[in-house]
Amino acid sequence: MKKVRRKMMKMDKYMSCVDFLLYSTFRISIREGAMSEDEIIDKLIESAYQDATRQGAFYALIKKEYENNLKEKANDARDEAKKELKNKIIKFNTYDEFNNWYNDLCEEIIGKFKKFNEEFRDSKKKFEECNKEFKEISENNEPLFSYGNAQKWVNMTIKNIYVVGALCEIMNIQHRFCEISKKFISKDIEKQLHIPIDNYILESIWNEENKKMWEEIEEEQKETQSDKSSLVKEIYCKNNKNKMKKYSADVVKPWSKWTKDDYTLFKKKFDENIKIPENQSPLEWENEHWINIALQKRK
Repeated sequence: MKKVRRKMMKMDKYMSCVDFLLYSTFRISIREGAMSEDEIIDKLIESAYQDATRQGAFYALIKKEYENNLKEKANDARDEAKKELKNKIIKFNTYDEFNNWYNDLCEEIIGKFKKFNEEFRDSKKKFEECNKEFKEISENNEPLFSYGNAQKWVNMTIKNIYVVGALCEIMNIQHRFCEISKKFISKDIEKQLHIPIDNYILESIWNEENKKMWEEIEEEQKETQSDKSSLVKEIYCKNNKNKMKKYSADVVKPWSKWTKDDYTLFKKKFDENIKIPENQSPLEWENEHWINIALQKRK
């Protein structure tokens, strides 16, 4: 009995640590009675949105001089998209074909931002026509909220749910939220999950080992994309065709500007060329590679 009691006390201590970690990271608590599963999902979606909009960089591009209440309209679009995302997450069924579910959801999110993107483009154009000294080089009238932002929002929401759900399993926590998280941790689904694409992940696979993938993207995009909108801009150094350039926005289009075609092409070539170990899910692979780059950045 004493051993059981000591074990329970130890678990209680660990539980308080986990609870603190989750609250400081996501503003959620899985302590019994503290928050409903509805509130937890809301917070995880909000955290993912911050990642998807690059911690505020998205809003920094909406200059006050553009007027037209664009920031408020962006928030309105966000709120509408959030409702759709939350509804789809809660109602997700493991019998659904994940890729179809995923693609439809990203399209619906983009649809919620369509009016905002149009008003942003028109307001920006009008401002620049009246203020030539502020004119920026516009890349094909690209939307401010892109498919790249949408994929990051959806994928990070799922990842947040996956991470918190995994912690609940490790700690043997019983919470109604777990009924949602278990769907994405299930063996049938976790292998189908998409990796959230960001600079760290792109940099982690920009190397000699994976140059074939980048060459295939470069070759295939020639049929559908102009040089200005290319996903891969330039792989090798001009003075040394055998040496890959250093990873930067000059060699691969920033993920926040990706179109659906960019994402589809990248995902196709990634799946064909990157071999994720059988004992890993895509998100476990992503965790490892993301952290490796993050640690390198500290040096």
